Amino acid sequence: MTHSRNAKALAVVITISLLRRFMSKVDINGDLDACHCWTGAKTKKGYGQFRHGGNACQAHRISYAIFIGPLEDGEEVDHECQNTSCVNPRHLRIMTKPENVADANVRRAEKRKAEEAVAADLGDVGF
Repeated sequence: MTHSRNAKALAVVITISLLRRFMSKVDINGDLDACHCWTGAKTKKGYGQFRHGGNACQAHRISYAIFIGPLEDGEEVDHECQNTSCVNPRHLRIMTKPENVADANVRRAEKRKAEEAVAADLGDVGF
């Protein structure tokens, strides 16, 4: 889930220099379908940070803009893999803020339900 207050439009002029600089901070692990983890600067919540045009930008938004296309005002980039440091364009999708919030709420509820089930199972075996 992107945590920007107002997702702003983002278009990137793709140059060899930009691609080299961006990809030098990405760990692909040899697998195009796995998470491509950002190895550069990160926020406290684990989102990659990339300097572009004099501004710190979220690396997954830059990845989307480079490999998929420009972002319009209000478009948020969601991690389908739920790995905030992932910049694999195959794991990224566009959502509106309300869609992103609703999706995050569903995932939190699912996680809480799974944790409660594990706790109940542990209680059944005497932990």
